[in-house]
Amino acid sequence: QAGLIASELIARGAASRLLVLCPAGLREQWQTELATRFHLPTALVDMARIRRTQAELPPGVNPWALEPMAIASLDYVKRAEVLLPVSSIPWDIVIVDEAHHAASRSDRHAAVASLCEAASHVVLLTATPHNGSTEAYAALCGLGAHGDELLIFRRTRHELGIDRVRRVHRFSVRPN
Repeated sequence: QAGLIASELIARGAASRLLVLCPAGLREQWQTELATRFHLPTALVDMARIRRTQAELPPGVNPWALEPMAIASLDYVKRAEVLLPVSSIPWDIVIVDEAHHAASRSDRHAAVASLCEAASHVVLLTATPHNGSTEAYAALCGLGAHGDELLIFRRTRHELGIDRVRRVHRFSVRPN
């Protein structure tokens, strides 16, 4: 769904700069999915890439400005020395996968909040159920909010055609 939203905004000319924040282990999967399904060429941005790019650039040039569509780890971006140059870029779309990690007041939340503050479009993704904390839920829903309407897409087991009743099979095992 996030890829559909991003590709549609880009196709309509409503966006050109995309930043995907996700766990480090999902960066390559995001890159593959965006490239194969939506023809969106993205760059995986990490410490090694930034160092290589900075070595080739004149002093004072922000290496993040060279990547119109970037994928980075949230834990990398939240670092103070990284967050400043990343947040100085006007991202049109910020997609945060596993957004529940930025729900509570933390350095992750602060980083996502600063990146989403100036973004025209923010997409927060999570498959983790709400933990019941009203404060954490409000903090999550407030990311990127500018008084506009929050759209929530939620799919239940019933909507997916999955039985709502759990089936438990009990069997005895005799240790030997």
